[in-house]
Amino acid sequence: MRCYAADVKFLAAKPRSRALAAFVKSFHYLETDLPFALERIVPNGQVHLIVNLAEDEFRTYRGSRAEQRHGQCGTVIAGPHAKSVVIDTREQH
Repeated sequence: MRCYAADVKFLAAKPRSRALAAFVKSFHYLETDLPFALERIVPNGQVHLIVNLAEDEFRTYRGSRAEQRHGQCGTVIAGPHAKSVVIDTREQH
């Protein structure tokens, strides 16, 4: 699936390899310029390997009002978690 609307480029594809398909549900690519906002991601039981090609940092926010900023290098593995996490939407580039 490809979507090109309002400067958004998105691609989602299933693995072609049967061996990989047993472990990977899908690949996603997103390119857009979103304004700064904080987005809450709720737990879903899945594991994600995320690579930030635009900059070498991922920012998450913790605390009751997302006031505590935490940064990590530009590649992260986000696994199943018990609590929601808040992310910076500008990283979805």
